[in-house]
Amino acid sequence: MQDSGAGGPQAARDRSDTGGSSGKVLPCLGAGKRANSHELNALGVEYQQSARYDFAEACYRAALRKKPDFVVALFNTGTLRLAIGDDKGAIAIFSEVLSVQPTYASAHYNMGTSYYRLGQERQAAASFKAAVDIDPNYVHAHANLATVLHLQGDLDGAKKHHQESIRIDPGFADGWMNLGNVLKALGQVEAAIQSYTTATTLRPDYAMAHYNLGVAHMSSGNHAAAIESYREATRHNSEFYNAYYNMGLSLQAVGQLEGAIKALRKATAKEGGFALSAYNNLGTVLDQLARLPEAIQAYKTALKLMKDGDATESSVIANLYSALQAVCDWEGTAELDARLMRLLETAMRAEGDAGSALHPFHSVTYPFSASLALRIARFHARSLAPVDSWRPLYSLHALLPSTLGASAKTLRVAYMLDSLSNGTISQYVPSLLASHDRRLVETYVYMMQDSSPVHSRLIHSLQEASTAVRNLSGVLRSGSPRGAAEAASNIISSDAIHVLMDLSENGGGARHTVLALAPAPIHISVAFRSTQVCASVARRGCTEGAKRECARLHVYA
Repeated sequence: MQDSGAGGPQAARDRSDTGGSSGKVLPCLGAGKRANSHELNALGVEYQQSARYDFAEACYRAALRKKPDFVVALFNTGTLRLAIGDDKGAIAIFSEVLSVQPTYASAHYNMGTSYYRLGQERQAAASFKAAVDIDPNYVHAHANLATVLHLQGDLDGAKKHHQESIRIDPGFADGWMNLGNVLKALGQVEAAIQSYTTATTLRPDYAMAHYNLGVAHMSSGNHAAAIESYREATRHNSEFYNAYYNMGLSLQAVGQLEGAIKALRKATAKEGGFALSAYNNLGTVLDQLARLPEAIQAYKTALKLMKDGDATESSVIANLYSALQAVCDWEGTAELDARLMRLLETAMRAEGDAGSALHPFHSVTYPFSASLALRIARFHARSLAPVDSWRPLYSLHALLPSTLGASAKTLRVAYMLDSLSNGTISQYVPSLLASHDRRLVETYVYMMQDSSPVHSRLIHSLQEASTAVRNLSGVLRSGSPRGAAEAASNIISSDAIHVLMDLSENGGGARHTVLALAPAPIHISVAFRSTQVCASVARRGCTEGAKRECARLHVYA
C-alpha cells in the first residue's frame, strides 16, 4: 500500500546535511552541475523506480540542499523509506511533511500504510481517514481504511468505504473483491458472490478473486460452481494450494472422488500445517474408495507432520485408528493407544472446551475401560455445560419432559445426519421416516453437512417422508464454534423437538457441542461407524478382533 508523491513545494527544515550512515554527502549520480531541485528530484524518482535506493536518496537530498522547502522531495524520501521497509523512518518523515503541509493527503495515506505494516491499526485507520477527509475521491485510501476497519470488526464501516472506492472507480477490481469479503463476513453470501464475480469479470486472471468466489459458492452449498472457480484460480496460479485443497473438498462432496484425490495430492505440496490437513482429507477420500492401505499411509503422513498440541490431532488419530481396525491391524492400533491416552490426559488437564477429542461416544471406537469412558463423559459434560451467555437455549418443554404428554398433540422426533454418502443412512432413514404415523409423530431431519447434487433424489425422499428437512451446515460455519453451536441448537429447540436421534457417521464435529447444549429433552446416538467396523473385521475373518469390536459396541449400544 504505497502511493506516489504529488503537490508543490512548501517550507521544510533542511534534512539533507548528511548522506547515508557514514555521514558523507553523496552526489546525485548523473545530474549536471547546474541541475535544479526539480531535475534532481525527478532523477531520484527514476532511481527509486528501478530500485536503486541509495542513488535515489542521494538525489532527493541533493534536491533539498538546493531548495530546503521542497516538500515533494522530502515526501519522496519518505516513500523511499517505505519501499525499503523502514516504516518508523517513513513515519518520521511523513510527520515532518504534514507539520508544514497538513492537507497533503498522500502523506497521510503513506503514513497509514507504515502504521498498518507495524501492526498499529488504530493509527493506520486515523491516517487513512484523514486522507479521505482531505480527498473524498481517494480510491486507495477508502480501500485501505475499509481493510483496517474490517480487521477491527467494524464490518458496516468497511462495507461503506469499499462501496465508496468502487463508486469512484467502478473498474477497481480489488475493491470489488474486498467488498465481497466484507459481505460474506456479514452473511450476505449472494451479494458477495455478485461482488466476486464482478472482480473476476474486470480481471479474468485475478486468481484470489476466483478463489474467494469458490469459497462463497462452497459456503452456499453450490459445489459445482465452487469447483469451477477453484479451477480458474489454479489455472491462473498453479501454486495456489488453498484452491487445490478446497477443490478437493468440493469434489469429494459431489462424489467425484478420483478428482478429489488429484486435487488433494497437489495441495499436499504446500509445506507446514496445511499439508497435514490435506493428507488427512486425502485419507478420508481414499477410505471412501476402500483403498485402505493408501488411506492409512496418508493418515500416517499427517501424523508425522503434526506438531504438539495441533488441533487436528484427534481427528487424524480417529481416522487412522478406524482404518487400521478395518484392516485388522491390531498392532497398529496398539501403537496409537499410548498417543491417544497422552492426548486425552492433556485435554482433561486443560481448561475450557473438551473438544471433539473427549466426546464419550469415542469410547465406542477406542478401547477405553469403563472407568475411563465414564471419566471422559463427566469431563465433557462439565466443560461444555451451558454458561450464562447460552441461555435460554430451549423452551420449557425441554426442562420438563414429564409435561410433554399434556402439552403436545404429537411426538416430535428429529434425526441428525452428517453424511448422505453413508449407505446405511441412505437405505435406512427414508424408510424409517415413512414408517411413522403422521397423525401421532412429526419427523424432522437436520443436515450437519452440505449435500451434493448426486444426493438430490435422497433429499427429495427425505422431504417427502418428513415434516421438514433443515440444512444446518451454513449455520455451523458461521461465527465462533460456540456461537455456531448455539445458533444450531436454537433452531432445533425452536422446533420443540422431543426426541433427537443422532445418526451421524463421523466421530468428531460441531454436533458434539450442539448436543451438549441439550436442544431436546431426549437424545439418542446410534454408532453407525462402529457397526461398520464390527462388520468389516468379521468379514475379513479377524475372529479375535471382531469379538473385541463387537463386544465393545454391544456394551455402549
